[in-house]
Amino acid sequence: MKTYLNFFILISTFLLLSCNQKTNQSTVSTYGVEPYYFPIFDFSIPSVYVYKLSESGEYQYLKMHFDEEKSIFNTKVYNNDKVLVENSDEYIDRNGAHFTKYEVIQNNDTIDAKLIATDVFKWNIRNVDQLTWHIDYKIADKRIQIIKQRVIEEWNYNVEFNDSTYNTCVFRDKYKIIEEENGNESIYKFDQITYYAKGIGILNYTRKYSDGDLKITLVKIISEEEFNQL
Repeated sequence: MKTYLNFFILISTFLLLSCNQKTNQSTVSTYGVEPYYFPIFDFSIPSVYVYKLSESGEYQYLKMHFDEEKSIFNTKVYNNDKVLVENSDEYIDRNGAHFTKYEVIQNNDTIDAKLIATDVFKWNIRNVDQLTWHIDYKIADKRIQIIKQRVIEEWNYNVEFNDSTYNTCVFRDKYKIIEEENGNESIYKFDQITYYAKGIGILNYTRKYSDGDLKITLVKIISEEEFNQL
């Protein structure tokens, strides 16, 4: 189940953590988190983020490109064998990032998911806000829905990565995956703790499954040409 779920979104490094400052839920506070999202304006030339899965040692690759004229941020996700498994577009506006396309690729078939809720990232988020995206698609006779709900968990969290210190904000993402086939329904739920580093984007995340955690860590950032040569 872990391997199956891992292909959904992404979609970061072994941590030495300090400066822990939790958000205060008793008062309403607003956090300006735009600098912590991926540096999309640097992606007029595609960049590839290389992530490593702690459990299997396999890699995932996120190739990202920003079309400034259309204000579209495209992300392609490749598995360890460099096979494309996801392709998504986000529209970037003054409020945040919103899905406009989400494709799942399986066995060379491209499935265009129905977008039910589209919030990916909000530039200014309150500690009482909840961001939601929800997609719905079919593979053969199986209907799959993926719902992610995000809240800000911690703020101003320093992380040591590659001999440098990065300031991060931390989100708790609650996933719910519903599979329906032949009249039967299965529901899977898990939490994900996601670290966004200022000037980088996703540095690492940990998925908390019932049978153990899966950590995914950013290893390096490479060019599209370097990726093609792997």
